Amino acid sequence: DLSAGMAGKDEKSERPTSPKHESKKRRIFQEVKSKSTTKEVGKEARRALEKEAVLLKEKLEFWGGDLKKLSKFQIMIIQIETRISDFAEGHLNASYVQCKLNELGQLLRDHEENSVPKDWTCTFDREEKTYRYTNKLTGKSQLTHPGEDDGS
Repeated sequence: DLSAGMAGKDEKSERPTSPKHESKKRRIFQEVKSKSTTKEVGKEARRALEKEAVLLKEKLEFWGGDLKKLSKFQIMIIQIETRISDFAEGHLNASYVQCKLNELGQLLRDHEENSVPKDWTCTFDREEKTYRYTNKLTGKSQLTHPGEDDGS
């Protein structure tokens, strides 16, 4: 609940805020809760959400949540899990989720293509949950990345 995260504290210092300020925050978060899309939320409410997100991000970074320490693949996993969870709860529409999945899929295809020598391909084996590497010239297939053994 976003209103619980913002209630009672000043964003800069975490000091308790005035009742008037609390009333304004409550009104903003009621507006956010009552709207179904970002486009329906007013500018003031959108700014309040952005401030809350920045504050939470800063706190998480302080406690060791630095995104720079995560690989791009770990970030992609988090993005997919978050979007699918939000979609399952009815907060995102299918076309938006499909668009984001397509973007992530293209990033992975680019990585797959660029991660092997030019005469090799890699395909994901869903049953084994691993990649299989195939030499286009010889037809040889292996589970180890070309170059990790004498296959390159």
